[in-house]
Amino acid sequence: MSRRKLPTEIKRLKGTLQPCRTNKNEPQYPKLDLIPVPDHFDDVAAGEWNRVVAMLAPIGVLQATDIAILEGYCIAFSNYRRAQEIVSKQVPFVKDLNGIPKKNPAWAQVNECLGVMMRFAVELGLTPVSRSKVSATSKQKQESDFDDF
Repeated sequence: MSRRKLPTEIKRLKGTLQPCRTNKNEPQYPKLDLIPVPDHFDDVAAGEWNRVVAMLAPIGVLQATDIAILEGYCIAFSNYRRAQEIVSKQVPFVKDLNGIPKKNPAWAQVNECLGVMMRFAVELGLTPVSRSKVSATSKQKQESDFDDF
C-alpha cells in the first residue's frame, strides 16, 4: 500500500515542497476565518467546534472543504463524551446468561467513538504526531530585521 499524497499547502507548511513534485492542477479552496456552529450541535459539540476553529483558523489551515471533517470530529467528540459518561456509572464487567463474567458491551461503544474521533483528529492535524508534521505560521506578517531597508 502506497503512502497517501499530501496536499501542496501541507507540503509548503512542512517545508518539503518541491516544484517538480507539485500538482499544478490541485484545486484551491477558500480559507476560512470564522465558521458559525451548526444548528444541530449539542453543547459539547458546539464547544469543541469553537475550540478547534479558534486554533485552526488563525494559522490558515482550515479550508471550506474541511467543514464536513470538522463537523464529524465534533459529533464524534460529543458522542464519546456521552458514552464515557454513561460507562463511568457502570461496572467494567457483567455476567452473561450463564453467569460467566464478560466485558461490559458499553465499553465497546466508548472505544468505537474514540476511534472515530481520533481518525477525524488526525485528518485535522489535532494529534501530536499529525501536528508535528506541519509547520504552520500565523496569518500575521512576521517582522524581519530587513523590513526597514
